[in-house]
Amino acid sequence: MYSDRRDEIPLLILACFLAGFSDVANGLRLTGTEGEAITVSCSHSNAYTNTKYFCRGECTHSDVLITSKGPNTAKYRITDRGNDFDVTIYNLEVKDSGLYWCGIDRVGVDTYTRVDLTVDKKAVTDMPGESKDAARDSETVVYVGAGLGICFGVLVLVLLLFFLQRRRRLGASSADPDEKPDRRSADSPDQAAVIYSDVTLNRASSTPTSPRPSVVPPSEEVTYSTVRGADASVPSVWH
Repeated sequence: MYSDRRDEIPLLILACFLAGFSDVANGLRLTGTEGEAITVSCSHSNAYTNTKYFCRGECTHSDVLITSKGPNTAKYRITDRGNDFDVTIYNLEVKDSGLYWCGIDRVGVDTYTRVDLTVDKKAVTDMPGESKDAARDSETVVYVGAGLGICFGVLVLVLLLFFLQRRRRLGASSADPDEKPDRRSADSPDQAAVIYSDVTLNRASSTPTSPRPSVVPPSEEVTYSTVRGADASVPSVWH
């Protein structure tokens, strides 16, 4: 019976050895934000020269996203630090959420570290580009509104001054005491006053009375006219 137990010892040691290599390390739970990057740090023992890789899902050959022996991509970047290695995922998307594995290529059975990744959708208010654009647009609107307000105020002030000045001129012209109505006066020196005076003289015939009364020569009538113009000191006599 002892000998039978002694024969089981190598099998137990081999099972423990294989179990150690096939063991899955404590998993990681990470949360990222849409549009940003996240770095997954994986640590394994006795893996200094081994090939490291990062895979998703069932981690078959087609599920491998990047290896330490291959080139980096725009989406994934791996950094080998011996027993540890880091994998950076850029430009996270919501669809990147899921199960990943950090794997170590070993002889026999590979070892893995489970990674559960959750990507949250980014809030609109947290986008710096859109925030800057919105702030710039609002600032432009404020400047334009202020400029239009100043122009409108200046226009109103100019119109107000114009109407006040016009009203003042109309009031001054209607209240001017020196202004006289346009009327003609005979006493005005600028107006010509004309006075007509007619004088009629009957000139009798110088001949003696004729013995024939039936024949009487006609008498001569002489009319004198005096016209006084604007200058009364210089009369004009018309015959």
